[in-house]
Amino acid sequence: VHARSLFEKKDLSAPVCNDCHGNHGAAPPEVTSIAYVCRQCHSSTAELFSRSPHKKAYDEMGISECEACHGNHKILPPSDSMLGTQEGAVCIQCHEADSEPYQLASRMKAKLDEFVSKIGEVESSLDKADRQGVDVGDPRFKLSEAKTLLIFVRNLTHTLDLSEVEKKIEEGERKASEVKAEGEAALKEARFRKEGLVIATFFILLLAIAIFLKIKQIEKKRPT
Repeated sequence: VHARSLFEKKDLSAPVCNDCHGNHGAAPPEVTSIAYVCRQCHSSTAELFSRSPHKKAYDEMGISECEACHGNHKILPPSDSMLGTQEGAVCIQCHEADSEPYQLASRMKAKLDEFVSKIGEVESSLDKADRQGVDVGDPRFKLSEAKTLLIFVRNLTHTLDLSEVEKKIEEGERKASEVKAEGEAALKEARFRKEGLVIATFFILLLAIAIFLKIKQIEKKRPT
C-alpha cells in the first residue's frame, strides 16, 4: 500500500526504505520496535491502540504491535474483513471461538457491517433520486459527514472498546437516518414529478385530440 501511494498516487509523503531503516545505517530511534516507526505517520491509530488491552498483552508477550496484524514490508490496504471471526480475519489467528475476545470481535464486526450497510442503502437512494433529476447535493454533503464518522469508527476498533465504537456508530447512524429521510423525500418528489408529467401529457393529448376533432368539424361545415 505504501508503494501504491508513492508510485500510483504520486504521494511524495509516502514512506520509502530510509524512512523506516534510516540513512547509511543510521537507524531511527526505537527502530527495534516496528511500531515506533509506524507511529511516526499513524500517530492517532497508535494512541488508540495504546488504550487497548492488546497493548499490555503484546508488551508482555514480546509481540510487535502493528506488524502482528498488518505485516511489515508487504503491508496490504486495511479492510473491514480484517476484523471479526470470519475466514481471513486477523482476530482468529490468536483467539479461540469460546473466548471473550473472539465474541467481542464478532460483535464489533457485526456493528460495523450494519453501519456500512446503512450508509450504502442511503447512498443508493440518493443515486436513484439523482438519476431521476432531483437535486440531492445537500443530502450528499450530510452523508459525507456520516462517512467521516465511519472512518473514525474503523480507527476506533484499535481500542477494542465496544461501547466507544457503538457510541460513534450511533452518532453516524443518526446522521445517516436524517439523510435517508431526505433521500426518501427526494424520491417522493421524483415520483410526484413523474406522475405530474404523465397527467399533464394525458391532458395535452386530450386537448390535441379535441382540437383535431374541432378542426374536422369546422371543415365539414365549411361550404365547398
